[in-house]
Amino acid sequence: MKSLIRTNDSLVLSVLEDAGWYRGREVDVNPWVDAFLAHGRPPFDSAVAILREFGGLQITPPKFVPGAVYGADPFGFDPKPFNEPPVYNDDRMYTAWERLLGEKVYKIGLCYAYPLFVGEGGGVHLNHELPQTLGEDINVAIQQMILRLKYPELVVLYPGQEPEVEARRIYQKEALERTNRDPQWLKLLGQPSVE
Repeated sequence: MKSLIRTNDSLVLSVLEDAGWYRGREVDVNPWVDAFLAHGRPPFDSAVAILREFGGLQITPPKFVPGAVYGADPFGFDPKPFNEPPVYNDDRMYTAWERLLGEKVYKIGLCYAYPLFVGEGGGVHLNHELPQTLGEDINVAIQQMILRLKYPELVVLYPGQEPEVEARRIYQKEALERTNRDPQWLKLLGQPSVE
């Protein structure tokens, strides 16, 4: 099987390998597929390919990456929420995303506490306050989640909102909420303070 990872970035490859990934990795996706089929949601090829190569991995990006514009969040490839019963058929969630993106979507995991979806066309999206696109495919999305060199692209904006400003606002709001829970959080991540 050809790997979905095309990058040669040594940091990205090292983080993936530390999580248990290797070129040619292939896991059994039948338990996920069967659970979704039982709830009337058949997966499509791009979802199956991602889960086959990355299914079950929990990836922790480094806290410090030169040029990163926001903090590191762990992410994983398991279509059910962490520490919760499987949610395979949340019709409202799927319907809303499919309407926004204009294509079928399939949940492939979580980034921090936010659902990760893949569209039929292969684009990877994050449901984080406002819908965001991490990349046109899993290769780009994984680089985005590890390196964080730009804010994710917002899928939908309200009149008057600017994409870069709104993305920055979302990530700064989350950083402030985390800082309120743990004031050392930003300092530990080497992030600028949030005003």
